[in-house]
Amino acid sequence: MPHSLHARMAGARLHEHAIDIYNTAVTSVLPRAMVDNALKRDGDRLTVGDCWRTLRHNVHVVAFGKAVIGMVRAAEEALGDHIVGGIASVPWGIQDCLKQLGKWYVVCPILTAF
Repeated sequence: MPHSLHARMAGARLHEHAIDIYNTAVTSVLPRAMVDNALKRDGDRLTVGDCWRTLRHNVHVVAFGKAVIGMVRAAEEALGDHIVGGIASVPWGIQDCLKQLGKWYVVCPILTAF
């Protein structure tokens, strides 16, 4: 009987660890996390990887893909008024999907900004 209890406790711990690993993996590839990890801003200095540029209201955002909405929003928050233009391409039908899910408000400010 004690072995059975020990096995159940070990299984419960493994289950908790699996959930933690899964949540960490999913969180790390969310659009905001990816942009936050890629763009480093220090005042008017933007660093992306090993390259850096001085921000002088000279940023154009170009984005495409399924995660574009979250990525553009994160870039907009990071770069603010240094963004002077851009283009974002979203998959066909995404606007209708977001409207049906009641999430259209997430897109409206972004689409009207460009």
